Amino acid sequence: MDQLWDAVVLVLMDEEYEPYEIYQAEREELLEYIEKSSSSRARRGALSIARFKIIGRLAWTREDGLEPEVWDNQTG
Repeated sequence: MDQLWDAVVLVLMDEEYEPYEIYQAEREELLEYIEKSSSSRARRGALSIARFKIIGRLAWTREDGLEPEVWDNQTG
């Protein structure tokens, strides 16, 4: 937590190691959760997958691809 970083991504893979979902959580959201949490695991920076999915947002799925607001390089 002492280093500079913007976000953390969680890549969920199937049994063949193919990604099927990617979640992204911003630094501010994670730091806020850690500060408010009384859990010693959270204070160490450890989160369950379920908690990460609650804090973060779904950025990509195998079926739908990228969410439009995540990466939009279209002009105009």
